[in-house]
This record gives sequence, structure tokens and C-alpha cells, in this order.
Amino acid sequence: RTVEFLADLSDTIEASPTTSMRKQAKNLGVSKDTIRNAVQDLGLVSYVRRRRQLLSDARKETRVIKGKKLLTWMKYNGSTVRIFSDKKLCTVDQVRNSRNDRYLAYCIEEIPPINTTKHPASAMMLGWEQDASILVSKGLKIGAKEYLEVMQNVVKPWATTFSNRTALLGTRLRSPNTFWPWSMWPPSSPDCNPLDYGIWGVVERKACSIPHASVDALKAAVEKEWAEMSVDFIFKTCKAFRPRIEAMLKANSGHFEL
Repeated sequence: RTVEFLADLSDTIEASPTTSMRKQAKNLGVSKDTIRNAVQDLGLVSYVRRRRQLLSDARKETRVIKGKKLLTWMKYNGSTVRIFSDKKLCTVDQVRNSRNDRYLAYCIEEIPPINTTKHPASAMMLGWEQDASILVSKGLKIGAKEYLEVMQNVVKPWATTFSNRTALLGTRLRSPNTFWPWSMWPPSSPDCNPLDYGIWGVVERKACSIPHASVDALKAAVEKEWAEMSVDFIFKTCKAFRPRIEAMLKANSGHFEL
């Protein structure tokens, strides 16, 4: 691997960084191992490209304003119990991770395919910190009224078992300040909701590791995995909420990694 070869390869990669090392080897008439070693010599690493939501400057500015409001609220309401919730559309098809799904076999013919359907049956699940047994009817839109019904019929009875502050919870459920207002939550922020950045991904990966014969089977699998989540995992996931808001602000409301 001469200096000239490395310089030519560097120029080629700079012009087309998405060209695979296999294709680079074919174009230059060398082995794949030579290209891999040369790439290491250049100090380069082949990374998987990440897909992220587009954030406009206006949206970033709004995320900063609302993120600061959230931090201020938490500063003066540290003892207030926060209940996170989020919807998730699950389908009966098997979930596949194109980057991490691998199968050890002697030949590709031994590997069973992951079959998908064009319009798989699905169920909208509404999850919150302790339960995911709420199946949202098809076509139903979830708004403040529906969330309040869930809080009254599901969350409040649960709180009766685990808390002596049920009367206070009932009072707050009748209050217009039950939910954080629109002006509090940063837009385009799934990276700040514990169910988005942690819980739903784990539940879906386990519950949908195999295809399901019906929506009822899908719902049962989701409920099973949700019930088996450890309290420690839920605690750590929710505990990361504030650090994530702080990381978002540190990144000037852009994308961040923790």
C-alpha cells in the first residue's frame, strides 16, 4: 500500500463516501482485504448511516424555548409524580432490524425469510408507565378527553394500590392543569419521551420477534412483554428524561446521543 495508492483511494472515498469497500476493490483491481487495510491506514471507519427527523431552524428554536420551560418546571416541582404515555402502532408482521438481524447458517438457502404483508393487521396501543393493556379502537383519535378517561379508569385505580395520595390525584384529574400544556412539550421530540426512546422499542422487539396470527395474539404478546419489564429498567429509562432534555439544549436543540 504505497503513499500514492492511499492518496488515490482517499480522493476516491472523498468523492463518493457511500461506495462500498467491495466496489472500491473491484474498481481499483485489488482485493477486498487490501481496501480494508488501506481504509484503516487512512484512519477511516465504515459507519451505518443514521436516519433522523428533519429539524428546521424554527423548530429547533421552539425546542430550546420549551425545553427550558420543562427544566424550570422540574426545578420547582421535583416531588410531583410525572406519568409518561405514548401511542404505538403495532402490526402482526415480524419486526426486522436490517442492521442487527443476523442468522448463522452454512448457506443462505438454510435461512428462513422474514415474510411481510402489504397491509398487515395492526393495533394502536396506548402505553403508560405501568400498563399497556389499552387497545385503541381502529380510527379513534386520542385527545385530551380520551387521555383523561384512561387516567380516571386505569391510572387512578392503580394509584389507589400504590399511593396514599389518590384523593390528590383525583383532584388533579378534574383540574385543567392535569397535562403539560402545548407550550411545554418540545416539538418533534421522540428522543425526549421515555416510551419513545426506551420502552416501546424494547417491547416491540420482543413481542414482535415472530409474526402473529391475529390482532388478539399481538395484543397478548405486547401485554406479556410489558408485564415482564423490570421496575429497574423502567426507573432507569424514566430517570434519563431530564438528562435528555439537558442534552437537547446543549446540542442547541439539534440531534444528540447519550
